[in-house]
Amino acid sequence: MRSTRGEDQTFGLIGLLALIGGVAIVAVASAAVLHQACFHPPPPVDRPDPGTPRGEYCAAILPWHPWVSLTVGPCVLLVALWLALPRRRAVTVAFAVLLCVALIANAAIVNSLQSAFTI
Repeated sequence: MRSTRGEDQTFGLIGLLALIGGVAIVAVASAAVLHQACFHPPPPVDRPDPGTPRGEYCAAILPWHPWVSLTVGPCVLLVALWLALPRRRAVTVAFAVLLCVALIANAAIVNSLQSAFTI
């Protein structure tokens, strides 16, 4: 079965949109987890104590930072790689999977950090 160049480009665009959608879903979930960890931590504190690992991590980000950097950033990187390597789509798919793993790992690590000196 032969395909024309237009069909290849259409499949490429659909593939890119599917990858962006998948990464965006994981990114939004990760940003929500980070927001919850930094601005609504578990008792006994309202905010992570300064000097604790979670407090230091959360002090490094602004309230809007995880939403911008963790949602827009990975999607822009994915599009840039897609455009830079037009014939190596497998590399882009592997990169999308690595982005998702990194986002999930970051959220899991931040949630495991100590947020209060009293615990």
